[in-house]
Amino acid sequence: MTKELYRVRYRIEGPASATNASATVMLYSASESEAINELKKRGTIGRDKTVIILSIERC
Repeated sequence: MTKELYRVRYRIEGPASATNASATVMLYSASESEAINELKKRGTIGRDKTVIILSIERC
């Protein structure tokens, strides 16, 4: 199994605000949990933040 390029759109929720963002990441599949783990591993999202995946699309 090889990783493929995906565009992930997500929302970061904090106590007082929410922010929508997107990133292009290499994933094995269009899995929400894998996408969140990869974004947190890259440091794109703080480990203590709540993340909601809005969409995952293969590039």
